[in-house]
Amino acid sequence: MRLLIIFLFLSFVGLQVNAQTDNAELYKIHKLLQQNLSTEGKYAVYGTTKKNIIRHFDFKDPDGIDTSASNIWKRAEWKTFLNSVDTSVVPNYSLSTAGKPWFKIKGKVKKTMVFAPVIISADGNLAISILELGYSPRGGSSSMVYFLQKENGKWKIKQDRLISISDGS
Repeated sequence: MRLLIIFLFLSFVGLQVNAQTDNAELYKIHKLLQQNLSTEGKYAVYGTTKKNIIRHFDFKDPDGIDTSASNIWKRAEWKTFLNSVDTSVVPNYSLSTAGKPWFKIKGKVKKTMVFAPVIISADGNLAISILELGYSPRGGSSSMVYFLQKENGKWKIKQDRLISISDGS
């Protein structure tokens, strides 16, 4: 019985360490995109991810009207990754750790950034992040997809693409 309790405790600790590692990777990706977009002005970042934002992205055929041969998603490793994504099992998650928000709102903000859950490849080297930028008071929005790759332990944006625009009407 004592061995069972020790095993369960160690398993729980292992799961907690894995969850913290995953949160750290997710934080790095979200922060990279937030910093990348901060040149366009201040954004309030919504406190949780919203899975419905991925609705405009076709994982099996992401070309849309952009069929350029240089698109990163045409590479074999990206095709394999994108084709393996099962959006039905992608969960939403909070953009906070122990109740502390990852992003703070400073000053007056007229734009909102809402992230979809980040999807990371099984090998941990590729990721896709989709976000929606909302503009108030007009109510328009746009959605962007970012293709990220880990290089020397750091996430890098390899390519991005506009996937939808709404004028709020």
